Order: sequence, then structure tokens, then C-alpha cells
Amino acid sequence: MDKFLLVFLAFAVQIFGLDVKRCSISDEIKHAGNQKILSAVLTEELKPVQKRTAQEQAEYLTSRISEIAEKILKKGFAIDAYSNPKADVDSILAFDCFSLWEGESHDAIPLTFLVYVWPSEEYALQYNASHPRNRYYSSNIHSHPISCALAVLEGTMVQKNFELMAVHSVDRIVRQIGEETFQKGDGTVDDLSEPFIHQLYAKGNGAKPAISLHVYGLPSEEKVMASFQETSKSHSYSRIMEKDGVVKNVLPLNRFNPEPIF
Repeated sequence: MDKFLLVFLAFAVQIFGLDVKRCSISDEIKHAGNQKILSAVLTEELKPVQKRTAQEQAEYLTSRISEIAEKILKKGFAIDAYSNPKADVDSILAFDCFSLWEGESHDAIPLTFLVYVWPSEEYALQYNASHPRNRYYSSNIHSHPISCALAVLEGTMVQKNFELMAVHSVDRIVRQIGEETFQKGDGTVDDLSEPFIHQLYAKGNGAKPAISLHVYGLPSEEKVMASFQETSKSHSYSRIMEKDGVVKNVLPLNRFNPEPIF
């Protein structure tokens, strides 16, 4: 677990009065096996583009996130390597992510693959549902400072899509323009070619977590997390215009942004 997250969680417990319980790796051996499975699949995927530049290889792999997800599942990617925390009245639940493959160790390809583990909305909200900070089960409303793609490995994920009301407004108000439901194998790619603002959360999975495969356009988990942390204020959105025109303020609190922004 990175030091930034440790500081954040300590801050959350002290100030907000509730313990933050994260999804976790429940079987390190199976997680290590998952890393090997993904590495083998990526080695095969790179064969058609082995003479291209590292950046071109990264773009190729990113575009094939759904195919890669399908292949690792067929090769035995262990979903049960990851688990939800136990919910109780003294805690709120949070998603987490774990490194699967870093391009820094593979010919400096500027990519990092992470597995995300999500408690479902229903599971997370069975206690403290009205607490304003019980939102760690979902991502922030955010855009990306680097390229990003994801595919669902298990469960159901919901993606809410947003747009800026005015691109140059200091208020940076967004409004929801759509919603998509992703099942196993479904995915989406943000290659930074057009505006992309979204929020992710799991739904309808009961006590089991949803699992998703993500890939980011930097060569290590450390660099990915540093990028998110450094750009959190410019890529997080805390003012939402509702259908009736009322602007609602939300606290964009998640592992990449520990400070409440109003």
C-alpha cells in the first residue's frame, strides 16, 4: 500500500469518525498467478507490433483492453484472489487497486495494468447510507491526465458520463449526460482525443466485489498514482448541475484526492 493512501486513511478515520475499510488481496499466491497470466497474454499480444515503438505498442495494447480481459479470464485469472471487507456500523467501504504489470520492467513500454476491486453500492450502503462521506465505494467524478482504459472481469460496473457546462468557467460545473452499464468483458477507452469525464461504481454484486482491469499511460504504478495526486484538483469535479438547474456541491474524496474541495 502506498504511503499516500496510508496518510489519507489515517486522516479519514481521525476527522470523520468512521473506519475506512478497503477491498483487498485475499490470496497473495493467486494474485501473483494473475500477474503471470497477464504477463503471458501481453507477451503474445505484443508479437504483431514488436517492431513498433514503445509508444505505439502502448497504444495498441490500450485499444485491446477488452480482448486482453477475455484472454486472461480464459487462462484462469483468479477472481477470488480479491475480496470485500466486512461491512459494519463503524465503517465505510472503499475500492482499491493493485499492480498487475508495469511497462517499466518490459522494454520501457509506457503502460501500467492494475486490477481494481469494488464493493457494490448496495453492499457499501447497508450501513451509514446517509453519511455524506460514504462514497469511497465509487470513484470521483474525474477526467484523466493520462490515457486510460478499462474492462470488467467480474460483476457489474456503472459508468456515469459528464460534460463541463462551460469549458473556461472557474466553477467547473458538470452535468450528467449519460450512463452506461458494463458487464464482464465490456470496457471503454479514453485516449485523450476528446473530453471524457466519468464516475465509476459497482452495482448489484451482493457481498462479492466487482473486479475490473485498468491500463494507464505511464510505465509504473508509482508514476500513475503520482500523476493522479498531482492533478487531482484540475481533474476532479465537485459541482454538479441537476436536471432542475440546481447546482449541488459534492466532496470529491477518494484515494487520489484526500482534501475536501467545495
